[in-house]
Amino acid sequence: MDMPLSAIAFEKYYTVLVACSPAVAGLIVCGAQGQPLWVNSDCQLSGSSIEALAQTGASTTSCVAGATHEYQAFHQQIDAHSDVRIARLLLVVSTTSLQQRDVFTPSLEQAFASIAELIRHEYQLHDEIDSLATELAERYEELNLIYHTDDQIGDFSTGQKALQNIVEQCIKHLDIDMAILEVPNRGICFIESSSDCSVAASADSIQSLRQALLARMQSEPQALTVNSANDARQLQLAISTEHKFVCSPVVVGDNRACGAFVLLKEPGKSAFNAGQRNLLGVLERKVAKIIQQSYDKLTGLLNWASFQQLLGAVLDNSARRQDDWLLMLDVNQLHVLNDLGGLQAGDALLIEIADLLHATLASRGIVARQNGDVFVALLRDCDVTQAELLARELQRGINERGFTWNNDAFRININMGIVPVQHGAGAKAVISAAEHALAVAGEKGVNRIEIHKVSDDDTSARKNRVAWVNRINEALRHDRFDLHCQAIYRTTSRSAAHHYEILIRMRDAQGGFVAPGNFIPAAEYYQLMPEIDRWVIQKVLQVLHDEWETLRHFPHSWAINLSGQTMSDPDFKAFIIGALENSKVPTERLSFEVTETATVERLADARQLLNAIKAFGCDIYLDDFGTGLSSFNYLKSLPFDYLKIDGSFIKKITEDPVSEAMVVAIKDMAQVVGLQTVAEFVENQEIIDCLEGIGIDYLQGYGLHAPESIHNVISGLKSLRAG
Repeated sequence: MDMPLSAIAFEKYYTVLVACSPAVAGLIVCGAQGQPLWVNSDCQLSGSSIEALAQTGASTTSCVAGATHEYQAFHQQIDAHSDVRIARLLLVVSTTSLQQRDVFTPSLEQAFASIAELIRHEYQLHDEIDSLATELAERYEELNLIYHTDDQIGDFSTGQKALQNIVEQCIKHLDIDMAILEVPNRGICFIESSSDCSVAASADSIQSLRQALLARMQSEPQALTVNSANDARQLQLAISTEHKFVCSPVVVGDNRACGAFVLLKEPGKSAFNAGQRNLLGVLERKVAKIIQQSYDKLTGLLNWASFQQLLGAVLDNSARRQDDWLLMLDVNQLHVLNDLGGLQAGDALLIEIADLLHATLASRGIVARQNGDVFVALLRDCDVTQAELLARELQRGINERGFTWNNDAFRININMGIVPVQHGAGAKAVISAAEHALAVAGEKGVNRIEIHKVSDDDTSARKNRVAWVNRINEALRHDRFDLHCQAIYRTTSRSAAHHYEILIRMRDAQGGFVAPGNFIPAAEYYQLMPEIDRWVIQKVLQVLHDEWETLRHFPHSWAINLSGQTMSDPDFKAFIIGALENSKVPTERLSFEVTETATVERLADARQLLNAIKAFGCDIYLDDFGTGLSSFNYLKSLPFDYLKIDGSFIKKITEDPVSEAMVVAIKDMAQVVGLQTVAEFVENQEIIDCLEGIGIDYLQGYGLHAPESIHNVISGLKSLRAG
């Protein structure tokens, strides 16, 4: 008995019929095939009589002989909304009782017809309620599906898990047999099947269906639904499968369909409806959002953040023994094409190069776009010869292919840098080495490939750097760094220090000092300088705060050095702003030093960071000035207060006329732009006299003050104040 029929209380209707006529002997509910489904509880008919009556046809009346009575049955149909016969009602009356009581049979038939109509209406109501409950259950499962498919991801690996989760949740919450998500040019292919699915994902019919739908989505990116062979013919789909399916294109960013999302049902299951097609559209948009967070919008390659994460995972695999190489590629003079054909022309070229990169290198590793016109590829399991052959093949393919825009032909040249991936090293170090190799290739001309191989000396140097990295990390963990400082004096008044530059020293496990020249290169190579700079800033603010009762009586400012790596750290600006906002030391008594080389190389980052620091009233020193004299223009756009002349000029100033001339020129230029000058490496009285004659504002060097512990300096100031 189906659910709506089983929900009907037939006993109450039987009671009404008995009240209409004492001749009523029973009420029988038969199935569509004549099988008895329900009989009233006090029925006196024998089982054989009930079966005989149930098996009679659907005529208006039928008769059967009983043991002591003769019975007559009246028939009524129970139909669904679609006029489908669900069951029959049989009202059984005793013909003997009818004769004895002279009951008017037509009145009983009419009452039975009315009762049957009531039952029919009740059945249809229960059927509607049951349908609504089923639909609500489906909507609930669909909502569960949406709820359990998170599209907010933080990195590449969680993005891949999120895509797989979407496919798995489709099987869990929808009445389907297979879900397929396929985006070939991004290496995405997830297929899940229900436990009772009769066909494997590897079956020829499924494989041909996948190929046909991918081709269709890429040529005509529109969702489609196929519930029959006729639907497939109307959509001009050349497929042989009898499965029902809905398919939605995966469209990312540039409105190009890059894949397909398909849900399939076995032939015997219900058809897909518009609601399920719309649900698939919602899921496809979630898929597209996840892909956009892991892949480059323009080219479809991995984006830079995802590539860095994957590279880091490769480098963390200390058990790996195969050789890997990192290739970095730069498109020469892309700006020329942008100037001639507009940004659309440049974008079209980058897409073509990305496609060629993917076709040439994707089977050997991981390909990504770093930024603008720079691409990277991690080449797996190949030696230097294989890496070079792949690079040459790629270079030849790009050169021979060329590029055409608006009927104008362009020859495309590229440069490449290739470096070994040394497992155990940090991702930043490997990337930095590749950037250096690419820069060397660019210095040599166009269409050059620069390959850095690992020599025995390189291996020895790397081992030495790795050892220092461990020592640096130990020092950071156990607070084995010390603050030193060196005084800066006014040239015209050298009796007392005017500023102090903060310097850092490291202690070894035995407590002895380690010279900066031993650990700073390793810290720079393995990108540890931002962490060291953070330690210095926090320690300086703590020491100055603890000793402020003494220091507030002296006019000194305290200058903290910032490395180039720190200026490029995306989180450092927020850190320094927080530190200065929470500082108990007046910020105008703090200053910061940056080197000229680091500033020029990271001009945009430097401008943002230095302007943020300057807003707190801190002074800014430009250190090691003079080695990049072609870059004077940037001085006008950055908030410098002091310019420190590179010590290489100062040390030779009394014996080299060129050095003296350079110092004079720098001093004159600084005056024009409103900067005060500081001379470093002042080692003797002769240099002091020369600098004083030139008109340099401040002096710093061993000839005036050798670096010492900040605590010794503060103790001296305490004694001075007490005296």
